[in-house]
Amino acid sequence: MDINCRHCGEPLEHDALHDQYDINGEKLTYSEAGRRFKRFGCGLEDQTVCDNPMIDLFASIGSATIQDLSDEPEEWINYGNTAY
Repeated sequence: MDINCRHCGEPLEHDALHDQYDINGEKLTYSEAGRRFKRFGCGLEDQTVCDNPMIDLFASIGSATIQDLSDEPEEWINYGNTAY
């Protein structure tokens, strides 16, 4: 089950939020990883805003919308998926 980067639309396995580390190698809590993904997208580990080329515009728009509406990463699952 994927969540998508709000900046480029790249999918990320939702469960990966449980195994994220910061730039100093410190393990992030699930909540902190979710907050960083919401803000930085693919750049959550480096704490830099994703500047990758656009992968999926519709997934990016859908993800930005649901992430603005909810702080709960569980609610972001598959929201950017335009195939359903």
